[in-house]
Amino acid sequence: MKFPTADPRGVFASVFVPEWLGLAAIIVVAMLWARLIDFHISITTRDFHVFAAVIASMALLRLFGQKRGALMAEFLALTLAMAMVFTVLSYLSMAVSLSLADRQLLAIDHALGFDWLAGWHFLTAHPLGLKAANLLYNSLTWQALYLCLFLGLMARKAAMRELFWLLFVSALLTDLIAIVLPAYGPFEIFGLASHAEFLPDMKYLKSGAALNFELGKMTGVISFPSFHTVMALCYAYGARKTGIIGHIVAAMNILMLFTVPFIGGHYLIDMIAGAGVMLLALAIVTAIRKLPSNAAATSGQSVSAESVSPECAARSGGAC
Repeated sequence: MKFPTADPRGVFASVFVPEWLGLAAIIVVAMLWARLIDFHISITTRDFHVFAAVIASMALLRLFGQKRGALMAEFLALTLAMAMVFTVLSYLSMAVSLSLADRQLLAIDHALGFDWLAGWHFLTAHPLGLKAANLLYNSLTWQALYLCLFLGLMARKAAMRELFWLLFVSALLTDLIAIVLPAYGPFEIFGLASHAEFLPDMKYLKSGAALNFELGKMTGVISFPSFHTVMALCYAYGARKTGIIGHIVAAMNILMLFTVPFIGGHYLIDMIAGAGVMLLALAIVTAIRKLPSNAAATSGQSVSAESVSPECAARSGGAC
């Protein structure tokens, strides 16, 4: 069988080497950390079925010379790996965190004039609004998948890398901050624990009991800062300069932010801190991109398809 447009030896060659190395570094740190605090995770092959399927798809697409398809598949695999790695890191952070800060965070909300309980009662009194809020809140999973496909289809490698590092740095900052300011959130404070699937794991991590978890059952255990807020802002930023699609993503996430306190069980200050984390991560990523070594690597290059807007490409057939 002949493959005229692809080199079979390079089907697993990565487009995102620095990104994979970054995740590998976090994995090493997590393994050492887990050993130090006697933290154990049960892992089964089922936990990696989707990841393995995506990697296999990437290899097949690359083998048949489908570069954009392979790019989409690898970035999706990278995104899945990052989610797993930082979920584990969040558990490690919560396991060694200091005293709960719920009382202080709630006091800040009151000082800001934010009445969480009143907002909760208003939302739950309107079933259609509650359903819409749940759909918006849970849309980030689909947005992650969509942006992997959309940015890959446009071959916007630079935008994909920037989005990855924004999320990477933001997740790292979020987990580290949570060590100092852990919190259970409003669901626990206001006696609504049945609405929070994440609370049992949070309480278990703070209980001092043996730290044994199953990878496939891990969930979000960080309340402050709000990483849901971080993701909403990162995805809106990552989709900028993509025409109408970018406007839709931004509008959807602006609306979604109103659901974060009540569906995600967050204080308002959690969201403010999440926005601060995203902006700090953006400043760090931007500063690193402007380092002399990076500037030298990109100097003299012509304008690529990554910097061409969809409207321009559509008008001129790519000759913008």
